[in-house]
Amino acid sequence: MESAPITSPGVPLPAQETAGIPREELDAARVRRASLRRAAAGVRDATGPAELSAAADELRQVWTAHTEDTESPDGMLAQIVQDCPRLSPAVERARAEHGRIAAALDAVRSRLEPGVELSDGVRSAVEAVLGAVDRHRLDGRQLIYDAYAVDLGLGG
Repeated sequence: MESAPITSPGVPLPAQETAGIPREELDAARVRRASLRRAAAGVRDATGPAELSAAADELRQVWTAHTEDTESPDGMLAQIVQDCPRLSPAVERARAEHGRIAAALDAVRSRLEPGVELSDGVRSAVEAVLGAVDRHRLDGRQLIYDAYAVDLGLGG
């Protein structure tokens, strides 16, 4: 049995330090979530085709990094399965979403042509992808909470 960390009397450890997952992993998850949020905001805030194209490229790069980090053999998803096997179905859904959202981002990007005005179809596809990214972030937050009783917060 693991011994409890030593603390000063009356000074409880923050929840993330007692949750069974290293603080560095939680901090990395917060950074990934914040990067996704910022990149998605860049897409939402884009006003023209060139700006949207650049923002979509950045979101795709951030999404790739998120996927590679979380799906690595020592990444967050593997850690959750190891620590909480009951959450394996939710982890598999997250992995499947990674591929679906990447494909949707690529499809949107392929429809963005320089100098061509944005059609309603492209705008709808962009909104659908952004909605999927937002849901994925919220589902990931819930997955970490279910595994470790740690709330990453809405902003991160």
